[in-house]
Amino acid sequence: MLGVGTNFKLKLYLSEKVYIQLVSNQKITGILRGFDQFLNIVIDEGYVINKTEKKFIGTVLIRGEMIISLGKF
Repeated sequence: MLGVGTNFKLKLYLSEKVYIQLVSNQKITGILRGFDQFLNIVIDEGYVINKTEKKFIGTVLIRGEMIISLGKF
């Protein structure tokens, strides 16, 4: 199991702008506001990005099982 203990690095990204790629191949950017032990995350001021446009989605909860990668934007 991936432990979400005191060494879990995701807390370093709290209140930072992050980039997320989902299993549906969608790409989302926004400010990381929170997460839990299942890697469910809350994004604020979120945008869905595709090749031609950037669509505002606001505050959103993303289930951890849907995330392929997450990094600082």
